[in-house]
Amino acid sequence: MSTVLIGAIIFMAIATLIVSPRRTTVDGFFRGVDEQGAAPSLLTLILSQVTTWILRAP
Repeated sequence: MSTVLIGAIIFMAIATLIVSPRRTTVDGFFRGVDEQGAAPSLLTLILSQVTTWILRAP
């Protein structure tokens, strides 16, 4: 694997950890609601689906 690819993977992992909100409640973890009880936004759902399509097993 090239050094650039490894660096990109490490960068994305760190960026994801920094940007991702922390869930401290059961509802936040299992239902995906925020502190006010609101459902995830459409953009969050779209990005989640795209990630699922990319990472799914062949």
